[in-house]
Amino acid sequence: MNGSDTRICSDKGMWEPDPPTCLGLRCKAFKAPENSKIIISSDYSDEYQENLESYDVGTSIEIICDEDAKLKGESITTCEVTGEWDNEIPECIKEKPKFPCSLTHIPAAPLNGFITEDSLTAVNNFSSFVIEYQCQSGYRLIGENTTTCILDGYWTQPNITCELIVVAVKCPSSPKIKNAVLVDSITADYVAGDKIIYTCVEGYRLLGNAFIKCSTSGKWSRFNGRCVKKTCGKPNVAESSTIQGKSYLFGETVKIICGNGKEYTLTCQSSGKWSDLIDSAC
Repeated sequence: MNGSDTRICSDKGMWEPDPPTCLGLRCKAFKAPENSKIIISSDYSDEYQENLESYDVGTSIEIICDEDAKLKGESITTCEVTGEWDNEIPECIKEKPKFPCSLTHIPAAPLNGFITEDSLTAVNNFSSFVIEYQCQSGYRLIGENTTTCILDGYWTQPNITCELIVVAVKCPSSPKIKNAVLVDSITADYVAGDKIIYTCVEGYRLLGNAFIKCSTSGKWSRFNGRCVKKTCGKPNVAESSTIQGKSYLFGETVKIICGNGKEYTLTCQSSGKWSDLIDSAC
């Protein structure tokens, strides 16, 4: 019933309010399921109107799915006298296209590599036929980094490896060695395995090894040598001569006093020989 079930005779000599009307039960309207269209069968209209809130008893609605969708449920539902639809509203589910290659047979990623999520998502969504591989951090990709689903249902075999990137271990600049200099001055960085050779400065001679080596720990090996002063040895003089001075090393000087009274000052040179000639009488 739509309206009041009681009417009163007013002082105007009229019955108020307006007489009620009796309406049959109606079924609640629903939106067309996704991926479908609707056909209405009723005594009043065959046109589906989205703004309707309800339908009369006896109205039948047919749900027709799109070509690429599959019906789940009954295609026709009718409004009953109870005000309810006799069938649940069906669904139209889009069927995924069949992928030509098995997703379980995608070639495995190489050791220390992985399949990129973007390419796998694209394949799962059927928007791509290509799987991409990448290497873990610290590894370099070698070869073709993709596999493609070909029409006969097979994945192409990727030729890919992930090679460890070896970072060269560097040593600091060449150390300074007392009384020694580098044979060859290298301005580039020193890396593990490099060897540098020293030579003694003028007036010095080497005892031991003259090289050091850059180790894999980034440190120079120990310099197992040293540069010592050359010696000229004791001057060879006559027994009647006197030598003043006790060091015969490079740069040192001695005085020779001959038996005849002559004096000479000798200096030990870088060649390891004494300077100046001595009178044969000395």
